[in-house]
Amino acid sequence: GEALNLDIKDFFHQMYALLPPLAANPRIEATRMSALSDGTRYTVYLTPADVATRTAQLRAAKTGAAAGLESAQLDEAVWEETVRSEADLLFECLELMFLGRSKVSSITRVAAFSKRLAAAALYWPPRTAVRAVELIHRLLLKYPGLDRMLSSEEQAGCSLYLRDLDDPDMCNPFATCLFELHWLQIHHHASVQAATSRLLDFARAEEKKHRM
Repeated sequence: GEALNLDIKDFFHQMYALLPPLAANPRIEATRMSALSDGTRYTVYLTPADVATRTAQLRAAKTGAAAGLESAQLDEAVWEETVRSEADLLFECLELMFLGRSKVSSITRVAAFSKRLAAAALYWPPRTAVRAVELIHRLLLKYPGLDRMLSSEEQAGCSLYLRDLDDPDMCNPFATCLFELHWLQIHHHASVQAATSRLLDFARAEEKKHRM
């Protein structure tokens, strides 16, 4: 049989357009748990720490130690330990799109996503910001041409970066650079600083290697 070739360009565009709203989502790391109370379904947002605590409590309840929760409450809770946060789903999609596919994406599209990821990382909680920086690092390894985004000198005469255009193929990302990484390097959380320093150290080492 012949291979089925699908054009998933629209999917890339939709994912690209989702990044700014997700950057403004304060609950991007929260997991939703639906529960029943007096016959009414509602949603509880759980942080990663809440998830670990609730999971431990539910496991304890199964062995007869409710760990502070009433058995009725445990019976009402509709909980799945495999439920993931929006951050988990976002990065799983991005990794499949750019790192898990045999076909290599266009460098322009990769650069556009990297730019929006770096900008979003400025607003995300530390755990998600680290994931964004580490993904950009992995993209640099797979797409060497992306290193042009790390130097403002490369952008001279490159027209204008269309920041608000939700088309990663037409926004001209190489007209700008990843200056957000220098802000992330002085982030208030040490883990974000460390991840960004590793990326920039790698970039400097590669640049030095090319000059030799």
